[in-house]
Amino acid sequence: MDWDNICSHFITSLNSASYAFRSGVGKPCDFMKSGSGAKLKVAVISDTHLRNDFKSTAAFQTGIKRMSCAEPAYDALVIDGDCTNRSYESQNKEIMRLLKKYNCAKTVIPVMGNHDTGLGTKGTDGYEACMTRHMKVINMYHESKTPYFYKVINGYYFITLSSESDRLEDNEDMSDEQIAWLDARLYDAEKTGLPVFIFNHYAFNNTMQIEKIWPEGELGERSDELRALLQKHKDLKIFFITGHIHNYFGVNKIETDGNIIMLDVPSYGKENFSFENGYDKPTEHPELGIGYQMEVYDNRVEFKAVDFNRGKWHKEFDLEIDTIEARALRDDIMVMCTGEDISFPTMEDYFQQHTVRDFTERAFKANGIDIRWEGTGVDEKGYDKATGKMLVCVNPEWFRPTDVDNLWGDPTKAKTVLGWNPQKTTYAELVEIMAKHDRARAKQEKAMKAAQQ
Repeated sequence: MDWDNICSHFITSLNSASYAFRSGVGKPCDFMKSGSGAKLKVAVISDTHLRNDFKSTAAFQTGIKRMSCAEPAYDALVIDGDCTNRSYESQNKEIMRLLKKYNCAKTVIPVMGNHDTGLGTKGTDGYEACMTRHMKVINMYHESKTPYFYKVINGYYFITLSSESDRLEDNEDMSDEQIAWLDARLYDAEKTGLPVFIFNHYAFNNTMQIEKIWPEGELGERSDELRALLQKHKDLKIFFITGHIHNYFGVNKIETDGNIIMLDVPSYGKENFSFENGYDKPTEHPELGIGYQMEVYDNRVEFKAVDFNRGKWHKEFDLEIDTIEARALRDDIMVMCTGEDISFPTMEDYFQQHTVRDFTERAFKANGIDIRWEGTGVDEKGYDKATGKMLVCVNPEWFRPTDVDNLWGDPTKAKTVLGWNPQKTTYAELVEIMAKHDRARAKQEKAMKAAQQ
Protein backbone atom coordinates (compact mmCIF):
# COMPACT_ATOMS: atom_id res chain seq x y z
CA MET A 1 0.00 0.00 0.00
CA ASP A 2 1.50 3.38 -0.99
CA TRP A 3 1.98 6.43 1.22
CA ASP A 4 -0.97 8.28 -0.34
CA ASN A 5 -3.38 5.61 0.77
CA ILE A 6 -1.85 5.29 4.23
CA CYS A 7 -2.20 9.01 4.89
CA SER A 8 -5.44 9.56 3.01
CA HIS A 9 -7.85 9.44 5.92
CA PHE A 10 -5.81 12.01 7.82
CA ILE A 11 -5.65 14.24 4.74
CA THR A 12 -9.37 14.13 4.03
CA SER A 13 -10.08 14.93 7.68
CA LEU A 14 -7.73 17.91 7.41
CA ASN A 15 -9.45 18.99 4.19
CA SER A 16 -12.82 19.01 5.92
CA ALA A 17 -11.49 21.08 8.78
CA SER A 18 -9.91 23.56 6.39
CA TYR A 19 -13.15 23.79 4.43
CA ALA A 20 -14.92 25.17 7.50
CA PHE A 21 -13.10 28.46 6.95
CA ARG A 22 -14.60 28.93 3.47
CA SER A 23 -17.63 31.22 3.17
CA GLY A 24 -20.35 32.08 0.73
CA VAL A 25 -21.17 28.49 -0.21
CA GLY A 26 -24.30 26.42 0.04
CA LYS A 27 -26.62 29.17 -1.19
CA PRO A 28 -29.41 28.27 -3.63
CA CYS A 29 -29.39 29.97 -7.03
CA ASP A 30 -32.14 31.07 -9.39
CA PHE A 31 -31.20 28.39 -11.92
CA MET A 32 -32.03 25.71 -9.34
CA LYS A 33 -35.72 26.51 -9.70
CA SER A 34 -37.26 24.30 -12.38
CA GLY A 35 -39.81 25.69 -14.79
CA SER A 36 -43.56 25.31 -14.43
CA GLY A 37 -44.73 21.82 -15.36
CA ALA A 38 -41.42 20.05 -14.80
CA LYS A 39 -41.87 16.34 -14.07
CA LEU A 40 -38.28 15.86 -12.91
CA LYS A 41 -35.37 18.00 -11.74
CA VAL A 42 -32.05 16.14 -11.61
CA ALA A 43 -28.47 17.28 -11.01
CA VAL A 44 -26.22 15.39 -13.45
CA ILE A 45 -22.48 15.49 -12.83
CA SER A 46 -19.60 13.16 -13.71
CA ASP A 47 -15.97 12.47 -12.90
CA THR A 48 -15.98 13.96 -9.41
CA HIS A 49 -12.62 12.21 -8.82
CA LEU A 50 -12.80 12.66 -5.06
CA ARG A 51 -9.21 12.20 -3.94
CA ASN A 52 -6.99 12.92 -1.00
CA ASP A 53 -6.55 16.66 -1.45
CA PHE A 54 -8.30 19.83 -0.43
CA LYS A 55 -9.23 20.94 -3.94
CA SER A 56 -11.47 18.04 -4.98
CA THR A 57 -13.01 17.60 -1.54
CA ALA A 58 -13.88 21.29 -1.27
CA ALA A 59 -15.37 21.38 -4.79
CA PHE A 60 -17.56 18.36 -4.12
CA GLN A 61 -18.64 19.60 -0.70
CA THR A 62 -19.40 23.10 -1.99
CA GLY A 63 -21.57 21.83 -4.83
CA ILE A 64 -23.67 19.31 -2.93
CA LYS A 65 -24.14 21.78 -0.07
CA ARG A 66 -25.54 24.26 -2.57
CA MET A 67 -27.74 21.52 -4.09
CA SER A 68 -29.12 20.71 -0.64
CA CYS A 69 -30.59 24.24 -0.42
CA ALA A 70 -32.54 23.98 -3.69
CA GLU A 71 -36.31 24.47 -3.58
CA PRO A 72 -37.97 22.33 -4.66
CA ALA A 73 -35.44 19.63 -3.84
CA TYR A 74 -33.65 17.74 -6.60
CA ASP A 75 -35.38 14.47 -7.41
CA ALA A 76 -31.94 12.90 -7.87
CA LEU A 77 -28.23 13.56 -8.07
CA VAL A 78 -26.48 11.43 -10.71
CA ILE A 79 -22.70 10.98 -10.52
CA ASP A 80 -21.97 9.45 -13.92
CA GLY A 81 -18.80 7.55 -13.02
CA ASP A 82 -15.39 8.15 -11.46
CA CYS A 83 -16.92 9.08 -8.13
CA THR A 84 -13.46 8.59 -6.59
CA ASN A 85 -9.99 8.93 -8.05
CA ARG A 86 -8.58 5.51 -7.12
CA SER A 87 -11.31 3.83 -5.06
CA TYR A 88 -9.22 3.90 -1.91
CA GLU A 89 -11.26 3.04 1.16
CA SER A 90 -10.80 6.53 2.57
CA GLN A 91 -12.08 8.13 -0.66
CA ASN A 92 -15.25 6.04 -0.62
CA LYS A 93 -15.76 6.78 3.07
CA GLU A 94 -15.37 10.49 2.41
CA ILE A 95 -17.91 10.59 -0.40
CA MET A 96 -20.34 8.63 1.78
CA ARG A 97 -19.77 11.02 4.66
CA LEU A 98 -20.42 14.10 2.53
CA LEU A 99 -23.52 12.65 0.85
CA LYS A 100 -24.91 11.72 4.24
CA LYS A 101 -24.10 15.11 5.74
CA TYR A 102 -25.71 17.12 2.94
CA ASN A 103 -29.09 15.79 1.90
CA CYS A 104 -28.59 17.14 -1.61
CA ALA A 105 -31.35 15.19 -3.40
CA LYS A 106 -34.14 12.73 -2.77
CA THR A 107 -31.86 9.97 -4.05
CA VAL A 108 -28.31 9.66 -5.39
CA ILE A 109 -27.32 7.49 -8.36
CA PRO A 110 -23.57 6.71 -8.24
CA VAL A 111 -22.36 5.12 -11.50
CA MET A 112 -19.18 3.04 -11.46
CA GLY A 113 -16.43 4.46 -13.67
CA ASN A 114 -12.98 3.22 -14.61
CA HIS A 115 -11.35 5.07 -11.70
CA ASP A 116 -13.82 3.45 -9.31
CA THR A 117 -12.47 0.05 -10.40
CA GLY A 118 -9.02 1.01 -9.10
CA LEU A 119 -7.47 1.04 -12.60
CA GLY A 120 -5.22 -1.82 -11.59
CA THR A 121 -2.72 0.68 -10.18
CA LYS A 122 -0.59 0.40 -7.07
CA GLY A 123 -2.27 1.11 -3.79
CA THR A 124 -5.48 -0.65 -4.78
CA ASP A 125 -6.34 -4.27 -4.05
CA GLY A 126 -8.16 -5.40 -7.18
CA TYR A 127 -11.51 -4.95 -8.86
CA GLU A 128 -13.52 -7.04 -6.41
CA ALA A 129 -12.35 -5.01 -3.40
CA CYS A 130 -12.91 -1.73 -5.24
CA MET A 131 -16.38 -2.84 -6.34
CA THR A 132 -17.23 -3.83 -2.77
CA ARG A 133 -16.35 -0.34 -1.57
CA HIS A 134 -18.31 1.29 -4.42
CA MET A 135 -21.30 -0.94 -3.64
CA LYS A 136 -21.41 0.61 -0.16
CA VAL A 137 -22.02 3.98 -1.81
CA ILE A 138 -24.74 2.50 -4.05
CA ASN A 139 -26.39 0.70 -1.14
CA MET A 140 -26.80 3.95 0.76
CA TYR A 141 -29.71 4.59 -1.61
CA HIS A 142 -30.48 1.38 -3.52
CA GLU A 143 -30.87 -2.30 -2.77
CA SER A 144 -28.63 -3.84 -5.41
CA LYS A 145 -26.15 -6.72 -5.48
CA THR A 146 -24.51 -5.54 -8.71
CA PRO A 147 -22.86 -2.26 -9.73
CA TYR A 148 -25.51 -1.87 -12.43
CA PHE A 149 -29.01 -1.12 -11.19
CA TYR A 150 -32.13 0.90 -11.93
CA LYS A 151 -34.48 3.28 -10.16
CA VAL A 152 -37.94 4.50 -11.15
CA ILE A 153 -38.25 8.20 -10.31
CA ASN A 154 -41.62 9.92 -10.80
CA GLY A 155 -42.51 7.18 -13.28
CA TYR A 156 -39.29 7.52 -15.35
CA TYR A 157 -36.73 4.71 -15.58
CA PHE A 158 -33.17 5.62 -14.58
CA ILE A 159 -30.81 2.78 -15.58
CA THR A 160 -27.10 2.58 -14.79
CA LEU A 161 -24.54 0.38 -16.53
CA SER A 162 -21.10 -0.61 -15.27
CA SER A 163 -17.79 -2.09 -16.27
CA GLU A 164 -17.17 -5.46 -14.65
CA SER A 165 -13.37 -5.56 -14.54
CA ASP A 166 -10.42 -3.23 -13.92
CA ARG A 167 -9.12 -3.23 -17.48
CA LEU A 168 -6.88 -0.20 -17.34
CA GLU A 169 -8.48 2.97 -18.72
CA ASP A 170 -9.64 1.82 -22.12
CA ASN A 171 -13.03 0.31 -22.86
CA GLU A 172 -15.83 -1.15 -20.80
CA ASP A 173 -16.13 -4.80 -19.86
CA MET A 174 -19.82 -5.80 -19.72
CA SER A 175 -21.08 -9.32 -19.11
CA ASP A 176 -23.78 -11.14 -21.07
CA GLU A 177 -25.83 -11.10 -17.87
CA GLN A 178 -25.72 -7.30 -17.72
CA ILE A 179 -26.77 -6.99 -21.38
CA ALA A 180 -29.72 -9.36 -20.81
CA TRP A 181 -30.67 -7.48 -17.64
CA LEU A 182 -30.72 -4.20 -19.57
CA ASP A 183 -32.93 -5.69 -22.28
CA ALA A 184 -35.43 -6.81 -19.64
CA ARG A 185 -35.49 -3.38 -18.00
CA LEU A 186 -36.16 -1.70 -21.34
CA TYR A 187 -39.12 -4.00 -21.94
CA ASP A 188 -40.43 -2.93 -18.52
CA ALA A 189 -39.90 0.73 -19.40
CA GLU A 190 -41.83 0.39 -22.66
CA LYS A 191 -45.01 0.00 -20.64
CA THR A 192 -44.70 3.57 -19.36
CA GLY A 193 -44.46 5.27 -22.76
CA LEU A 194 -42.01 7.73 -21.17
CA PRO A 195 -38.39 8.55 -22.06
CA VAL A 196 -35.72 6.38 -20.42
CA PHE A 197 -32.44 7.68 -19.01
CA ILE A 198 -29.39 5.40 -19.19
CA PHE A 199 -26.22 6.51 -17.43
CA ASN A 200 -22.96 4.89 -18.49
CA HIS A 201 -19.46 6.22 -17.93
CA TYR A 202 -18.29 5.40 -21.46
CA ALA A 203 -19.66 6.86 -24.70
CA PHE A 204 -20.44 4.72 -27.74
CA ASN A 205 -17.60 4.23 -30.20
CA ASN A 206 -17.23 7.07 -32.72
CA THR A 207 -19.52 9.49 -30.89
CA MET A 208 -18.85 12.68 -28.92
CA GLN A 209 -15.71 13.28 -31.04
CA ILE A 210 -13.99 10.63 -28.93
CA GLU A 211 -12.24 9.12 -31.96
CA LYS A 212 -10.38 12.45 -32.37
CA ILE A 213 -9.90 13.26 -28.70
CA TRP A 214 -9.28 9.94 -26.96
CA PRO A 215 -10.04 6.83 -29.06
CA GLU A 216 -8.81 4.52 -26.30
CA GLY A 217 -11.52 5.85 -23.97
CA GLU A 218 -14.59 4.71 -25.91
CA LEU A 219 -17.00 1.97 -24.82
CA GLY A 220 -15.16 -0.70 -26.79
CA GLU A 221 -15.96 -4.10 -28.24
CA ARG A 222 -19.60 -4.28 -27.10
CA SER A 223 -20.48 -0.79 -28.33
CA ASP A 224 -22.27 -1.86 -31.51
CA GLU A 225 -24.12 -4.65 -29.71
CA LEU A 226 -25.33 -2.31 -26.99
CA ARG A 227 -26.35 0.31 -29.51
CA ALA A 228 -28.34 -2.23 -31.52
CA LEU A 229 -30.08 -3.37 -28.34
CA LEU A 230 -31.29 0.16 -27.60
CA GLN A 231 -32.44 0.62 -31.19
CA LYS A 232 -34.44 -2.61 -30.94
CA HIS A 233 -36.69 -0.82 -28.45
CA LYS A 234 -37.68 1.67 -31.15
CA ASP A 235 -40.79 2.90 -29.36
CA LEU A 236 -38.67 4.26 -26.50
CA LYS A 237 -36.90 7.60 -26.43
CA ILE A 238 -33.61 6.56 -24.77
CA PHE A 239 -31.23 9.15 -23.35
CA PHE A 240 -27.69 7.70 -23.21
CA ILE A 241 -25.76 10.03 -20.90
CA THR A 242 -22.00 9.59 -20.43
CA GLY A 243 -18.87 11.19 -18.96
CA HIS A 244 -15.22 10.09 -18.96
CA ILE A 245 -13.89 12.35 -21.75
CA HIS A 246 -13.55 15.61 -19.73
CA ASN A 247 -14.91 17.81 -22.52
CA TYR A 248 -15.87 21.35 -21.57
CA PHE A 249 -19.32 22.81 -22.23
CA GLY A 250 -19.96 23.36 -25.93
CA VAL A 251 -17.48 20.80 -27.25
CA ASN A 252 -20.30 18.36 -27.89
CA LYS A 253 -23.93 19.01 -28.65
CA ILE A 254 -26.70 16.45 -28.32
CA GLU A 255 -26.23 13.60 -30.82
CA THR A 256 -29.10 11.41 -31.99
CA ASP A 257 -29.26 8.02 -33.67
CA GLY A 258 -32.85 6.98 -34.26
CA ASN A 259 -34.46 6.64 -30.84
CA ILE A 260 -31.13 7.13 -29.01
CA ILE A 261 -30.28 10.60 -27.67
CA MET A 262 -26.65 10.98 -26.55
CA LEU A 263 -25.16 13.58 -24.22
CA ASP A 264 -21.64 14.03 -22.85
CA VAL A 265 -21.28 15.43 -19.30
CA PRO A 266 -18.11 17.40 -18.43
CA SER A 267 -15.84 16.53 -15.52
CA TYR A 268 -16.84 17.93 -12.13
CA GLY A 269 -13.69 17.20 -10.15
CA LYS A 270 -10.86 17.68 -12.68
CA GLU A 271 -10.02 20.10 -15.48
CA ASN A 272 -11.91 19.98 -18.80
CA PHE A 273 -10.75 20.73 -22.33
CA SER A 274 -12.01 22.42 -25.49
CA PHE A 275 -10.49 22.33 -28.97
CA GLU A 276 -11.14 25.63 -30.70
CA ASN A 277 -7.42 25.74 -31.66
CA GLY A 278 -7.39 22.17 -32.97
CA TYR A 279 -7.28 18.74 -31.40
CA ASP A 280 -3.50 18.94 -31.04
CA LYS A 281 -3.76 22.21 -29.06
CA PRO A 282 -6.45 21.68 -26.40
CA THR A 283 -7.51 24.59 -24.21
CA GLU A 284 -7.62 23.73 -20.52
CA HIS A 285 -10.57 24.89 -18.36
CA PRO A 286 -9.43 24.46 -14.76
CA GLU A 287 -12.64 25.43 -12.94
CA LEU A 288 -14.22 22.57 -10.99
CA GLY A 289 -17.85 21.87 -10.12
CA ILE A 290 -19.62 21.99 -13.49
CA GLY A 291 -22.42 19.79 -14.78
CA TYR A 292 -26.04 19.91 -15.91
CA GLN A 293 -29.38 20.49 -14.27
CA MET A 294 -31.73 18.23 -16.20
CA GLU A 295 -35.40 19.22 -16.27
CA VAL A 296 -37.92 16.83 -17.81
CA TYR A 297 -41.22 18.12 -19.23
CA ASP A 298 -44.03 16.42 -21.15
CA ASN A 299 -42.68 17.53 -24.52
CA ARG A 300 -38.98 18.26 -23.96
CA VAL A 301 -35.90 17.71 -21.81
CA GLU A 302 -33.71 20.69 -20.91
CA PHE A 303 -30.09 20.56 -19.78
CA LYS A 304 -28.95 23.72 -18.01
CA ALA A 305 -25.17 24.17 -18.06
CA VAL A 306 -24.28 25.18 -14.53
CA ASP A 307 -21.35 25.64 -12.16
CA PHE A 308 -22.62 24.14 -8.92
CA ASN A 309 -19.42 25.17 -7.15
CA ARG A 310 -19.75 28.90 -7.85
CA GLY A 311 -23.49 29.09 -8.37
CA LYS A 312 -23.26 30.24 -12.01
CA TRP A 313 -25.54 29.42 -14.93
CA HIS A 314 -23.79 29.28 -18.32
CA LYS A 315 -26.94 29.80 -20.42
CA GLU A 316 -24.98 29.96 -23.67
CA PHE A 317 -24.22 26.23 -23.31
CA ASP A 318 -27.76 25.06 -22.46
CA LEU A 319 -29.11 22.14 -24.46
CA GLU A 320 -32.69 21.12 -25.19
CA ILE A 321 -34.39 18.38 -27.15
CA ASP A 322 -38.07 17.96 -27.97
CA THR A 323 -39.61 14.63 -27.02
CA ILE A 324 -42.95 13.01 -27.72
CA GLU A 325 -44.09 10.18 -25.50
CA ALA A 326 -43.55 7.04 -27.52
CA ARG A 327 -47.06 5.69 -27.25
CA ALA A 328 -48.49 8.85 -28.81
CA LEU A 329 -46.64 7.99 -32.03
CA ARG A 330 -48.37 4.66 -32.52
CA ASP A 331 -51.47 4.79 -34.73
CA ASP A 332 -52.90 1.49 -33.48
CA ILE A 333 -53.40 2.62 -29.87
CA MET A 334 -57.00 2.96 -28.71
CA VAL A 335 -57.85 4.28 -25.27
CA MET A 336 -60.56 2.48 -23.33
CA CYS A 337 -61.95 4.77 -20.64
CA THR A 338 -65.18 6.46 -19.54
CA GLY A 339 -64.28 9.76 -21.19
CA GLU A 340 -66.30 12.92 -20.61
CA ASP A 341 -69.68 11.87 -22.01
CA ILE A 342 -71.54 11.85 -18.66
CA SER A 343 -74.57 9.64 -19.07
CA PHE A 344 -74.49 7.55 -15.91
CA PRO A 345 -77.60 7.69 -13.69
CA THR A 346 -75.81 9.89 -11.15
CA MET A 347 -72.69 12.05 -11.03
CA GLU A 348 -71.46 9.90 -8.13
CA ASP A 349 -71.43 6.81 -10.35
CA TYR A 350 -69.34 8.64 -12.94
CA PHE A 351 -66.69 10.25 -10.73
CA GLN A 352 -66.38 7.53 -8.11
CA GLN A 353 -63.03 5.77 -7.71
CA HIS A 354 -62.91 2.31 -6.18
CA THR A 355 -60.42 0.47 -4.02
CA VAL A 356 -59.20 -3.09 -4.42
CA ARG A 357 -61.02 -3.86 -1.16
CA ASP A 358 -64.34 -2.61 -2.61
CA PHE A 359 -63.84 -4.58 -5.82
CA THR A 360 -63.04 -7.73 -3.81
CA GLU A 361 -66.11 -7.39 -1.60
CA ARG A 362 -68.40 -6.88 -4.62
CA ALA A 363 -66.87 -9.81 -6.52
CA PHE A 364 -67.44 -12.22 -3.64
CA LYS A 365 -70.90 -10.76 -2.98
CA ALA A 366 -71.85 -11.53 -6.59
CA ASN A 367 -71.18 -15.19 -5.76
CA GLY A 368 -73.05 -15.17 -2.46
CA ILE A 369 -70.09 -14.65 -0.12
CA ASP A 370 -69.74 -11.85 2.44
CA ILE A 371 -66.18 -10.89 3.42
CA ARG A 372 -65.02 -10.03 6.94
CA TRP A 373 -61.63 -8.23 7.22
CA GLU A 374 -59.03 -8.69 9.95
CA GLY A 375 -55.58 -7.11 10.38
CA THR A 376 -54.01 -4.08 8.72
CA GLY A 377 -51.54 -3.36 5.92
CA VAL A 378 -49.81 -6.38 4.40
CA ASP A 379 -51.12 -8.54 7.25
CA GLU A 380 -54.77 -7.86 6.42
CA LYS A 381 -56.85 -10.92 5.48
CA GLY A 382 -60.40 -11.50 4.27
CA TYR A 383 -62.55 -14.30 5.71
CA ASP A 384 -65.87 -15.82 4.65
CA LYS A 385 -68.31 -14.56 7.29
CA ALA A 386 -70.33 -17.76 7.08
CA THR A 387 -67.55 -20.36 7.29
CA GLY A 388 -64.60 -18.44 8.75
CA LYS A 389 -62.39 -19.65 5.87
CA MET A 390 -59.58 -17.30 4.83
CA LEU A 391 -60.17 -16.31 1.19
CA VAL A 392 -58.06 -13.14 0.67
CA CYS A 393 -54.51 -12.20 1.66
CA VAL A 394 -51.96 -9.57 0.57
CA ASN A 395 -48.93 -10.48 -1.57
CA PRO A 396 -46.38 -7.59 -1.69
CA GLU A 397 -44.80 -9.11 -4.82
CA TRP A 398 -47.76 -7.82 -6.81
CA PHE A 399 -47.55 -4.22 -5.57
CA ARG A 400 -47.16 -1.70 -8.41
CA PRO A 401 -45.48 1.40 -6.91
CA THR A 402 -45.05 3.12 -10.29
CA ASP A 403 -48.77 3.10 -11.13
CA VAL A 404 -50.35 6.53 -11.29
CA ASP A 405 -53.17 7.47 -8.90
CA ASN A 406 -55.61 8.63 -11.55
CA LEU A 407 -56.11 7.36 -15.09
CA TRP A 408 -57.87 9.68 -17.50
CA GLY A 409 -58.18 9.44 -21.24
CA ASP A 410 -60.12 10.19 -24.42
CA PRO A 411 -62.02 7.17 -25.85
CA THR A 412 -63.15 9.00 -29.01
CA LYS A 413 -61.18 6.75 -31.37
CA ALA A 414 -62.54 3.56 -29.78
CA LYS A 415 -66.08 4.95 -29.99
CA THR A 416 -65.66 5.99 -33.64
CA VAL A 417 -63.84 2.91 -34.95
CA LEU A 418 -65.34 0.19 -32.76
CA GLY A 419 -68.64 1.73 -31.72
CA TRP A 420 -67.67 1.09 -28.11
CA ASN A 421 -69.91 2.73 -25.48
CA PRO A 422 -68.18 3.10 -22.09
CA GLN A 423 -71.35 4.24 -20.33
CA LYS A 424 -73.47 1.18 -21.17
CA THR A 425 -72.44 -0.74 -18.05
CA THR A 426 -71.98 0.70 -14.55
CA TYR A 427 -69.10 -0.20 -12.26
CA ALA A 428 -71.30 -2.39 -10.01
CA GLU A 429 -72.71 -4.22 -13.03
CA LEU A 430 -69.22 -4.73 -14.48
CA VAL A 431 -67.91 -6.33 -11.27
CA GLU A 432 -70.90 -8.68 -11.13
CA ILE A 433 -70.47 -9.71 -14.77
CA MET A 434 -66.75 -10.41 -14.30
CA ALA A 435 -67.19 -12.34 -11.04
CA LYS A 436 -69.99 -14.56 -12.31
CA HIS A 437 -68.12 -15.25 -15.55
CA ASP A 438 -65.01 -16.32 -13.66
CA ARG A 439 -67.08 -18.53 -11.33
CA ALA A 440 -68.78 -20.23 -14.29
CA ARG A 441 -65.44 -20.76 -16.02
CA ALA A 442 -63.90 -22.24 -12.86
CA LYS A 443 -66.81 -24.71 -12.56
CA GLN A 444 -66.37 -25.67 -16.20
CA GLU A 445 -62.63 -26.31 -15.79
CA LYS A 446 -63.27 -28.36 -12.65
CA ALA A 447 -65.78 -30.51 -14.49
CA MET A 448 -63.38 -31.05 -17.40
CA LYS A 449 -60.60 -32.17 -15.05
CA ALA A 450 -62.94 -34.58 -13.30
CA ALA A 451 -63.99 -36.09 -16.64
CA GLN A 452 -60.36 -36.67 -17.62
CA GLN A 453 -59.53 -38.65 -14.44
